[in-house]
Amino acid sequence: IGLVHPGPPTSSVTERVAAIVRDAVAGRDVAIPLKSETRIPVVSVAAVVAGLMALHDVTSAKLNGIGAINLPALTVSMANIVAALERTVDPSHLGKITFAPDAALEAIVDSWPKGFVSRAASAVGISGDDTFESIVRHYIASLANA
Repeated sequence: IGLVHPGPPTSSVTERVAAIVRDAVAGRDVAIPLKSETRIPVVSVAAVVAGLMALHDVTSAKLNGIGAINLPALTVSMANIVAALERTVDPSHLGKITFAPDAALEAIVDSWPKGFVSRAASAVGISGDDTFESIVRHYIASLANA
């Protein structure tokens, strides 16, 4: 899941996950629609852009005939997301975060891959985010630059 972009939210399932960060950072209360232990692969918009720019400069020979690659992602649980928000955002500006699992949404997310390891991307020097805190910081910086 690419997290988090400025601008209005959409109604997609991935957007509901992105809204956890967007709303909490904006000081709005958030009811996370997934269980605290639910794990998902995430990547910041900044890491996606950096990965695509790096991929642009990679020769086909370096990719050994591979025509498409996954970008690396960081696997986090909902509890990891909450902890990162609490470590990164001033508590006086952070919205209240609670868990209110939605069984239908949980079933969708449970069908997703739990992580992406991209040896092809790593082999050509493309990396993902190191921590969820860095994803939050990238999003906050994007708000200042919007």
